[in-house]
Amino acid sequence: MKFLPALRSLLALAGLFVAQFSLLAQRGAPAPTFVAAPYHASGIYAAGEKAGWTITPVPGVTPPTGDFTYTVKTNNSATIKTGTFNLSSGPATIEVVQNDPAMLYVQITPPPTAPTPAPEGPAAGPAAAATVAPNATLPAAARGNGGRGGRGGAGGPRLAAAIAPTKIKPSVPRPADFDAFWDGKLAELANIPVNPSLTPVPANKDGIALFTVKLDCASPGLTDTRWACYGLVS
Repeated sequence: MKFLPALRSLLALAGLFVAQFSLLAQRGAPAPTFVAAPYHASGIYAAGEKAGWTITPVPGVTPPTGDFTYTVKTNNSATIKTGTFNLSSGPATIEVVQNDPAMLYVQITPPPTAPTPAPEGPAAGPAAAATVAPNATLPAAARGNGGRGGRGGAGGPRLAAAIAPTKIKPSVPRPADFDAFWDGKLAELANIPVNPSLTPVPANKDGIALFTVKLDCASPGLTDTRWACYGLVS
């Protein structure tokens, strides 16, 4: 298959993303309470092999009391396992065995925090009622995406792993003219000068240079008119 080398490169790059769960603190965010290290540094496992993570409290940081809950899904769809872990007595693990090729996604929900006591005295009133912040003990930097932490999301941090990714099959049959179609598109694109251009655009934060990039590209087949592709770079 002509696209197999590119597929391997993409999988290798994906491995870098799903491998590391460092829960790096974002600028101005509180320090994370734990780190999750995958059993395989690549984040990639064979079908039927035990995949998992070791959950360890950050040295010098007191983890939240109570049970963390987690849900494991294949391809972010079917739930295959749920469970809990508690860091009050030390490290914990999340383990799962998946016999078929798939992507695993793990959603972790931290334990709820204790209600905030209402102030005493004349200031007390409806506006000073106690509130519960389920994620208050887990900083935004620790609510991640992928096997390494990542950007914030509802509910808590997420982990990911790839199970036999090179054996994951397309959801629909491969068209008979797949290679011919894309060979023709690549040849058509190769005859079109890229003509790149950058146009400055306002950014919503200071210190960031933001540009619109424009590239000439082939028509999607709807018309004979040459099209342009647009994107943003900073």
